[in-house]
Amino acid sequence: MNKGKEKSRVRVLCWVLTDPENHDSKALPAYDTWASKCDRTLFITTKSHSFLPTVVLNVTEGRESLLQKSIHAFKHVYEHHLDEADWFLKADDDTYVIMENLRHFLSNKNPEEPVYYGFRFNSIRPDTKNGYMSGGAGYVLSREAVRRLVTQGMDDPRKCRLHSKAPEDLEIGRCLEKAGVLAGDSRDEEGRQTFHCLSLQDHVLGNLPEWLHRYSTYPVKSGPDCCSKHTISFHYTEPIMMYVLDFAIHHIRPYGQCDRKD
Repeated sequence: MNKGKEKSRVRVLCWVLTDPENHDSKALPAYDTWASKCDRTLFITTKSHSFLPTVVLNVTEGRESLLQKSIHAFKHVYEHHLDEADWFLKADDDTYVIMENLRHFLSNKNPEEPVYYGFRFNSIRPDTKNGYMSGGAGYVLSREAVRRLVTQGMDDPRKCRLHSKAPEDLEIGRCLEKAGVLAGDSRDEEGRQTFHCLSLQDHVLGNLPEWLHRYSTYPVKSGPDCCSKHTISFHYTEPIMMYVLDFAIHHIRPYGQCDRKD
């Protein structure tokens, strides 16, 4: 059963890419911590699991099949769950998401507008002008964005190359743009990122590769200014860190600081 007092009028469906090899080692820690706080959670995989809420696909596992899994996931969500949520989050099984902050971020946004948010990269393709969102950091689509992606994008081979060998996030970004979905700005009022495509450690300690600075649409910082105080996600989160982060975020408060609605 999904949990969390933070549930509100902002309904979020989360679907998470995983595979049978990672069910117990990665997917379960994600579900034990952040993913069970979604209004509905789906793990996209090729085998069922006794505890995880899975959607089982008939595809071959491997990095080359991530695009196919994502396409099938969006079609499944559109056909079976579109009216159950306002926003639809895609994440990996090593993504950690602070659901309270995601709902806060989305609370003043309209799910009937064609837009999606995440950590934005510049496109390396001339036919995509608006860039694309990192798959590992997680990206969230409005209901209208999902509708357009499936009905105006995936049904038209000129817009969506369903059998492309390109990275999943790059191709989905191209498809969304061709379907008329906007790439939104998820930075906070101080220009700090809320979605992060590397681990918390990397961003805090400054272990940032050169390519990140080169391809990120917006400036990437490290140290105390790396991350918004309302950060939403980190990628490359080890299973044990899922539990550590979840405990620290939700159970530890510095003395003298109270919860505020800011």
